Amino acid sequence: IVAKGVIKFEPRHGDRLRLVGTWARSEYSGEDEFIFSRCSICIPTDARAALEYAAEITRGIGPAVRQKIWSEYGEDWRAHPDLDGVGGISETVRAAWRETLRRLDIERAKTDTMGHLLSLGCSMSLAERAWEAWGEGAVGRVTADPYCLTEIPRVGFLTVENAGIPRALGIA
Repeated sequence: IVAKGVIKFEPRHGDRLRLVGTWARSEYSGEDEFIFSRCSICIPTDARAALEYAAEITRGIGPAVRQKIWSEYGEDWRAHPDLDGVGGISETVRAAWRETLRRLDIERAKTDTMGHLLSLGCSMSLAERAWEAWGEGAVGRVTADPYCLTEIPRVGFLTVENAGIPRALGIA
């Protein structure tokens, strides 16, 4: 499968990506290719599946260690980023594990922020640009004053109005 598009972040080995786009026939080879316009990391919501995903993308955490983590902490595994109750793990692997959890937390926050902004009427592009500008603070800023979006380059008052964002927040 050939996929073409622009990713605004550096995916890592093992990342599960959600691509949104369309299929087209390549003008060069004549083969089918997927042209994507959006890309995001897809993090499972189920605790067990999320642990499997985190272990899969962390160097040094294999199936045996993953099972030890689940046996020790169960569904509460996210509350133990240092893996203190799991023996036989080097400090290098523990550091890699903490970095994986940090990345997943950022991606989860981004997903939550984007979802909230989309529910207010932002387009995907505008929500992404708000995330880039303000990170986790985007929802608070937009909720307090939807016209703050005009601080983003090439976003004007009419863009905010026509999207219905003020009305979604109860502003006439």
